[in-house]
Amino acid sequence: MYYYFYKTTNLLNSKVYYGVHKTENLDDGYIGSGKLIRKSIKKYGLDNFKKDILYWFDSEEEMFEYEKQFITEDIIKDSTNYNIALGGYGGYREEAVIVNRKKRLGKTWEEIYGKEKAILMKSQLSETLRGKSNPFYGKTHNEKNKKLFADNARKLHTGKKRSEETKAKIRESIKKSWENKEITDEHRKLISEKTKEGMKHVDWDKLMEKALAGRKKHWEKIHKEQREIIIDMKEKGYKVKDIMKYLNISIPTYYKRMHEINRYIGNTND
Repeated sequence: MYYYFYKTTNLLNSKVYYGVHKTENLDDGYIGSGKLIRKSIKKYGLDNFKKDILYWFDSEEEMFEYEKQFITEDIIKDSTNYNIALGGYGGYREEAVIVNRKKRLGKTWEEIYGKEKAILMKSQLSETLRGKSNPFYGKTHNEKNKKLFADNARKLHTGKKRSEETKAKIRESIKKSWENKEITDEHRKLISEKTKEGMKHVDWDKLMEKALAGRKKHWEKIHKEQREIIIDMKEKGYKVKDIMKYLNISIPTYYKRMHEINRYIGNTND
């Protein structure tokens, strides 16, 4: 058995792929099995690639250990090569996938792999999940699963606030998705039908009850702040007209707040 570390070069754009291989036949024609290198070979043709064996090893363990030391994050991030997984695991085994997933957590593919490689990766993923290749092709979720997905999504976001940066990214993404798109009459009709269908399931009494409760809570907070300011300004000797001007309220509103103060706190001179 032969064990070696190799480099495959695209003769048209000089991009390279590093990998390891074990074989009993040195003429087996193997030049790499990575996703991007296979896609590139399909695009440019096998004749436009050259493989060079760089190092030989006595065992599979030595071979994978060298690959682990050589194919690091710096290699993966370099847009001049086709590697997208850390070395040391023998290609796309589960360990490599887990390490790679942790490495890109919270980052975009463009930030990790560079723009060109990210486009290739997204294109490959899109082709894999398109049409009958998608494992969910021709299937639909039942109502139980739909409810489960909705509940999980709600739990995930409940109590969390998006940062201004995230909000800006969402707005920009939505804006870009609609650029140069023309809404047809058919599309408008579909939107109208979906909206009407969704409105049928709205509990308007419950919705109005929540709205009124929210409105009441809002104004209770405003009135409380006004009462506190009135008490403070009266203690400092401000006149009624000055207090009204500061709060931008009318005479009836001022005396209404005063009535509330007398009721909640006790008598206070006008």
